[in-house]
Amino acid sequence: MMLSKSLLAAALCLAVATPAMARNITVTPERVPAYWQVTNTSVDIDVPNSARNTSGPGCAAVAYTIDTNGNVSQPVAKKVVPAGDFATIAVSAVSRFHYAAVRGTNDNRQPIDTYYVVQFNMPTDPAAKAALLKQCALPGYAS
Repeated sequence: MMLSKSLLAAALCLAVATPAMARNITVTPERVPAYWQVTNTSVDIDVPNSARNTSGPGCAAVAYTIDTNGNVSQPVAKKVVPAGDFATIAVSAVSRFHYAAVRGTNDNRQPIDTYYVVQFNMPTDPAAKAALLKQCALPGYAS
């Protein structure tokens, strides 16, 4: 009987402590400004000396987490159109973003999982641009 009381006590402690821990929510890029505002006005990026397949139009969707301090963590290129070094360049850019929590709506500094689509050499035709960007949209993000 002593063992089950110990397990019950541990479970209760975990249940009480869990709400205090910040849990990430997943949001679309359009909803990020409801939680976090980018504080950078520009970012430096790393571009490979001999970048492959980067002279034409393209995009790269980089998934990442904004932590409770407004820092980007775990940036990963999930979709790249066309295949080439846009992924490396996009991750370099997104990893340097920094955010501030939105006052009044994110005072508890809610961490979020989201993504950002980095655009390269976009076509001037709005329909062609929209078609290209649609290829970099990531499924599974709540709106």
